[in-house]
Amino acid sequence: MANDFSSSLVVDTATSKVITILQNRLAPFRAFSTDFSDELIDPLKTVQVGLATDAGSVTTNPTNFETGDTTLTNAPISMVHYSKPFGLTSKELNQGFRLEKLININLHKLADALIDVALTPVTTTNFGNAVVTTDASFTTTGMQTLFGALKNGTSRALVLDGALYAKLLPSTKENWMLGEKGAYGWDGGIFMNNRWSGAVANCKGMAVSPEAIGLAACLPIVDAAVARQMLVHSTIQIPDLNIFVQFNVWGSLASRSLRASFDLCFGAAKADGSAAKLVIY
Repeated sequence: MANDFSSSLVVDTATSKVITILQNRLAPFRAFSTDFSDELIDPLKTVQVGLATDAGSVTTNPTNFETGDTTLTNAPISMVHYSKPFGLTSKELNQGFRLEKLININLHKLADALIDVALTPVTTTNFGNAVVTTDASFTTTGMQTLFGALKNGTSRALVLDGALYAKLLPSTKENWMLGEKGAYGWDGGIFMNNRWSGAVANCKGMAVSPEAIGLAACLPIVDAAVARQMLVHSTIQIPDLNIFVQFNVWGSLASRSLRASFDLCFGAAKADGSAAKLVIY
């Protein structure tokens, strides 16, 4: 006879995989301006991501210390509910390795969808391109061009396709700096991203300051009566990124089987068009 449903096993496995997979796949989001929270909202609501654009003038030998102010603008982002549903069988619930494989592939699909949304504003119309290159020709010259293209900004980050990212890998471990903030002068970090389907055609990387793109994430509202009937209704936080993902498991009366889903509301919008330059080839 099959074992009883173990909510703790499913939640523990889901939590571990969300942290492991999404923290890695969504790491490039750290290069942008973000407003992530566990607030519950209705889908299609507009969230305003705040951006500081000007701090006023510096005074000399001031006699009044209450002059000037900081200019704040907002990037309006329309939130969309993204859900990755999947079925759970008794065999998958009773065999941990099967459950892990099932959750793995569904989380990668969710990551693909979120990355596509985040990169939708990445077009030459919005940001232009600073380097036209190939895998073989992406050298220090290309890096210098990208670095110089972002003259201002609170920080500079690189988001590169794996083939270009590999060009930065050192030949000895003594020079290994990619995991360090400030590596090669990129104080915002250097991140690998191998999915560019949401960006303009042939884009394989970008140099970016946080002011370029605003990202927002929160959780979809679930009616309290529905939530009480679920076998699992939990929230998983991804460290560092501080993104929250809702995990739900319920028994379907229609199919007489267990169903599950990962859910969140997410959106992206262009902010400052001068704060990013693209790598095109």
